[in-house]
Amino acid sequence: MADFPLAVLLQGDYGYKVVVVDDQDTMANVILKAREQLEGVLVKKAPKDTEFKIRVQGEEEMLPENLTVKAAKFKELESVQILRVNSS
Repeated sequence: MADFPLAVLLQGDYGYKVVVVDDQDTMANVILKAREQLEGVLVKKAPKDTEFKIRVQGEEEMLPENLTVKAAKFKELESVQILRVNSS
């Protein structure tokens, strides 16, 4: 287990922010940690039932929720986008 910085763009923000996660975190954990740090501070809080997905910048395919940072073979400060896939 090790701290691992990612460059994260949470939908609704104007730019990427560094979010430190653990290399054993799943993509679901990365989304949760980013939302906890950014929502209500830099971006408006999303409705409770909003679903988010994550992808590497420049890629169309979303990453599986159970994929870990380490298994994804990210490099430090990998640019990822967290996007809303539904909202009320």
